[in-house]
Amino acid sequence: NNLGRYHHDPNSYYLDDEVQKLQLNFEGGASVNPAGSPFTFAASPLFDKICRRKQSFQHPASTLAEGSGQAEYDSSIGAPKCHGRVSRCDSGELLGTRYPNEPNDSHNTIDGCEDGIPEASEFPVGGGISDITESVKQIIVEAVGGSVIRGGSWVSIQAKVVANHIRDKVDYYYAADAAAANPDWKFITTVSPLVDEIGEHFVTLPRTVRREKITFRLPNCDDPDHCDVAFRVALRSSRGIRNGAWFNGDNVNNDGSHKPYDDGCAKDPYDDTDDLVLQVLPSPRPQDMCDFQATITLDQSLSYCDDDDSSKFYMECHVDTLRVLELLPGVYYEYVRLPCVNMPFIADLDSVKVVANHNMRTAMCADKRLASATSSCCGHYSDRLPTSGYTNYTDMFSEYRGERLTFNGNSDRCLDWDREVCADPTRIGPHSMWTGHCQHHMSCKDNGDGDEGRWLDSIWYHWTSRACEIKVKIDVEGLVAIVHAPDETGAKISDVLPLVDFDKTVSFFSVHWDKSNVAAGKLVYPHASDNLCDEGEIRGDFCFCSTTVQEEAVFD
Repeated sequence: NNLGRYHHDPNSYYLDDEVQKLQLNFEGGASVNPAGSPFTFAASPLFDKICRRKQSFQHPASTLAEGSGQAEYDSSIGAPKCHGRVSRCDSGELLGTRYPNEPNDSHNTIDGCEDGIPEASEFPVGGGISDITESVKQIIVEAVGGSVIRGGSWVSIQAKVVANHIRDKVDYYYAADAAAANPDWKFITTVSPLVDEIGEHFVTLPRTVRREKITFRLPNCDDPDHCDVAFRVALRSSRGIRNGAWFNGDNVNNDGSHKPYDDGCAKDPYDDTDDLVLQVLPSPRPQDMCDFQATITLDQSLSYCDDDDSSKFYMECHVDTLRVLELLPGVYYEYVRLPCVNMPFIADLDSVKVVANHNMRTAMCADKRLASATSSCCGHYSDRLPTSGYTNYTDMFSEYRGERLTFNGNSDRCLDWDREVCADPTRIGPHSMWTGHCQHHMSCKDNGDGDEGRWLDSIWYHWTSRACEIKVKIDVEGLVAIVHAPDETGAKISDVLPLVDFDKTVSFFSVHWDKSNVAAGKLVYPHASDNLCDEGEIRGDFCFCSTTVQEEAVFD
């Protein structure tokens, strides 16, 4: 299949630059998860197929001296900083607890963002500032595979925090202009503490051991010597003040359930925010590294994707569809899909219910074999939100925004995140997030947070495990309309998409009716009065009939 050059549209409908692109890793090596289990974030073979690396390639020279990788407090910026070229930058104990008990008498932020400090009247009886335990204790940024950190390369970000509740949130940001007076913070992702790790612990993604770490591709560094990049970790506590009383528990509308702040500065009394700055080497110029071709044709399937070695991870092997491929920062290829016709009739065995809209009420049928819906995985909300109405919240786990999967692909994705395919999802959940979604993981609208605008998740359909039948509505003239009949045995009643709804569809078409074995004087098609719909269901003047599918050539 062809991959052609792609240029990003700055006027795109979507909100950020993570639009529909899959990023490939071009540097790999051994790494270790927080739990100590080794894995390989492997360099992508597909990268080499497209890049066609130049043998003469060398990374840009820099006068930046080798650093220790241990951060030191820099009073000129007000936060810990790693000086020199490093493969790992560790804040160590410089972040401590929270202001005013942090080392160096500092909030440890480069832009004056302050930790939350409750008023004395808001403390519990007999309590004080020391009773506030929520804090960011340590930040570690490490090059994936152990190579030196440079612009455009992949890094992992680890944060050790002291959480108060499983509803707390840990937000991750970066700023490529750390030396600026007002850094431009970009949101990376949000992770919730694990259920069994409340208290001091390294935050990890709730998924298989090979991908527990939060990995992120650095922006390019165009400075000929080095760039200063800042990372921010903000702990948003779900604990708050309600009528002057210490609050922690059952109110689902607390801060911890809401989306991250745009500037990364958590603002509630029990929140804590800390930064870590490091120096990264300049990025290589893509044209120096690769011999790019305008069109790349893959002459065979990616056979290495069939490798069962679970210690390796190739991003392209874990998606069912591809739209835009980011080979290197700023270099894009668009996937040119082979022309394909999708049949409107689906056998019952392959048909399943998909749902859309913010409340997941709009429904229709989809073919399980096709990548026709986005991810939808349920689980764990009974722990975080014990109220029964929230147990069917669904999370979207996408490798890029707008990614569509097959039904089996979604099942594998849910298993990877220790979840299961939803039966009757009630809405998109706000807890587990990952870059590539609508920013703040679908908890936003296309034009702000006001009443106007639409929720971006309403335009995508999500997989469920419910069955869905393809039926037909036949009028008195023998014209046919396709009707979708999703399974409604669950607690939720769906609004079928009007185009395929029995009462709302106006899309009738003619068909070639089988004229054999028709009684004399009778119509060749089901009719309410002429033949009682041939054992189909009579609905007024219409017949409502089931269908069976045979996939074979009918016409020469």
